[in-house]
Amino acid sequence: MVRRYNRAVHVLKIVDRSLTARLQHQPVRLKPLMAAMARVGSPSVVVCVGALAACLFLVDAQLSLALGYGLASMALLLNTAIKFSVRRERPVTVYSRSMKYRTYSFPSGHTFGSTVVFGMFAVAALSAGGMNSYFIAGFMVALIGLIGYSRVYVGAHYVSDVVGGWVIGAFVLLLIQLLLGVVS
Repeated sequence: MVRRYNRAVHVLKIVDRSLTARLQHQPVRLKPLMAAMARVGSPSVVVCVGALAACLFLVDAQLSLALGYGLASMALLLNTAIKFSVRRERPVTVYSRSMKYRTYSFPSGHTFGSTVVFGMFAVAALSAGGMNSYFIAGFMVALIGLIGYSRVYVGAHYVSDVVGGWVIGAFVLLLIQLLLGVVS
């Protein structure tokens, strides 16, 4: 049983590193876009966007949405706890060696945070309805996808770190929605 597990982990590492290497070696003309997406998804930006949305909904007396965005912003603490529990090292790249703050790799904080906070915008838009709701939700989903891809492209994460950020972030988003009673 242990032997099968170790073999499966070994195969997953090979696939993960192969996919990561392919995604990192994309056209250089994407570099400015990917750098911009990485900045948009940074935890400091995501927390500020979520906190600002919480304040705006609080002023507008929409307490449920204010609480949701507040929880979404604070969810990044969970991501940090997971990083320090898993302790996966980042890929060895020029980007990761030049990072100002060195943290662990799994799950991607940019991907996790953007999934939760920008995912809140997508769910809120769909819940509100209207002509632009699908456009706004689609834009948010595309933004979340680009932020995740940018983290692999710049060399900050493996593909599995980004997928983990999306999956865990989506789970946290679902929990927040269930708590708020938006999803039934």
